[in-house]
Amino acid sequence: EEGNIIEKADRNLIEQNIKLFNNKIFEIANNIPADKSDTDKEKLIYDYLQDTVKYDENAAEVASLQSDSYNAFGAVCEGLAVCEGYSEAFQYLCYSVGINSTIVIGRGENQDHEWNAVCLDSEWYMVDATWDDSGTDDLNCYNYFNVTEDYMEKTGHIIFTDTHNVPSCTSDKYAFYNIYGMRMVSHSEPPANY
Repeated sequence: EEGNIIEKADRNLIEQNIKLFNNKIFEIANNIPADKSDTDKEKLIYDYLQDTVKYDENAAEVASLQSDSYNAFGAVCEGLAVCEGYSEAFQYLCYSVGINSTIVIGRGENQDHEWNAVCLDSEWYMVDATWDDSGTDDLNCYNYFNVTEDYMEKTGHIIFTDTHNVPSCTSDKYAFYNIYGMRMVSHSEPPANY
């Protein structure tokens, strides 16, 4: 039809990108020790994304789904992503080390948004690697690491449960502050590992 642009797929480029992506996933997964707990493996994935992926402001403004920033390839191979890229990469990397994860679709700060739910010891937790990415390699944040759906809702996340099945995320057993954080036991002595 007049006005429509028909693009032919470059099979060689597709094959190269598939190989590049699979090799990169294999490399990342191989750097995660198999003897670690699932929570430690998940944290290593989370840290990897925060350390190597930059939020793609340009892609977010243009909202072009043709940008690789909207998929796991952009996050893993190009180091640029919007929330879809972060969540797809997180899910794919979790699968590669034996952790069940799913994508959660909703809204955050009045914009369409994606994040993840992850299953640890048969309980589900919410995870938002995009909102925790501080934008600097020097500071990793964990405000949205293994939290409850109630916490997510209180922080502006609206889950679209009518369009897809979202697991119930009510436990905070493996929330960052419960696993890795410091807690004051008394006012007279500092926390362990202070």
